[in-house]
Amino acid sequence: MSGLAMPKPDAETMRRRAEIVADMRIIVPGEGVVDTAHEMRAFETDGLTAYRQLPLVVVLPETVA
Repeated sequence: MSGLAMPKPDAETMRRRAEIVADMRIIVPGEGVVDTAHEMRAFETDGLTAYRQLPLVVVLPETVA
């Protein structure tokens, strides 16, 4: 089964990616912001492999309580 096509990323959002990541790092402490392709690979699907798309950035919660 081949993957389904995701919508094309918004060009303006992609242009601002570095700024968005920097802003997230201000808000989220420590290693809670994941922004390298290698580290984000685990987040490219929702558990079903029909859709594959690297996220713009991953922000992890400090706790799950």
